[in-house]
Amino acid sequence: MKLLTSAAVLCFLVAVPSFAYSQQEPQQEEQTKKDQKKNQQNEKKQQDERAKQEQQKTKQADRSRQVQQRDAQKQGQERAKQEQQRAQQENRSRDLQQRQSQTQQAKQEQDRARQDAKGRKDQQQAYARQQESQRGQEAQQQRAGHENERYQARDIHPRHGGRVIPDRDYDDHFGRAHYFHAHWRHDDRRFQYGGYWFTYAQPWPSDWGDNDDFYVVYNYDDDDYYLCDLAHPGIQLLVIVQD
Repeated sequence: MKLLTSAAVLCFLVAVPSFAYSQQEPQQEEQTKKDQKKNQQNEKKQQDERAKQEQQKTKQADRSRQVQQRDAQKQGQERAKQEQQRAQQENRSRDLQQRQSQTQQAKQEQDRARQDAKGRKDQQQAYARQQESQRGQEAQQQRAGHENERYQARDIHPRHGGRVIPDRDYDDHFGRAHYFHAHWRHDDRRFQYGGYWFTYAQPWPSDWGDNDDFYVVYNYDDDDYYLCDLAHPGIQLLVIVQD
């Protein structure tokens, strides 16, 4: 009886752990699955967290890049604006300099024109005074010398026996406005001009040169022709118009 009891107890002791183990195995598997699921969840959570961090980094990088682009664009616009302002300022400065230069040139031209006009006016006035003085001297010398010349001319060549130049020829070739260089023949005191030969009936003035500008005038008071030298006004040389 004791032996049976012992055997029963032994069997019970052996069976209890096996039963307990058989009871614990499903629990362990379930726990393992739970742990695996939990680990998977944690891993997914970590992955999501990393993905979220990467996404945030990407967004931050995009925002930073956009900010940099906006800053670069803004700086480029600012530089372009500054360049435009500088170009406008240079254009205004260049235009101002050109206007000032043109104004200065115009003023200088006006000053030169006034000076030239004043110089011409002064020259004209001086020339007019000179001509007036010359005419006065000529008239005075003519008045002083005509009597003696007329007297000598009448004594030497009464009426001279010369030709009269027609009015048309005289107007076209003679008078103070028609001066010339004559073709001289000093051997017989003759020269030719305007289609006529002339003989001078008085001594040749010592101040006169062969290359001076001469002209022939008619003196209505004397009814005679005279040779005059432009370089020596006031002196007249009696000439006779020959055939």
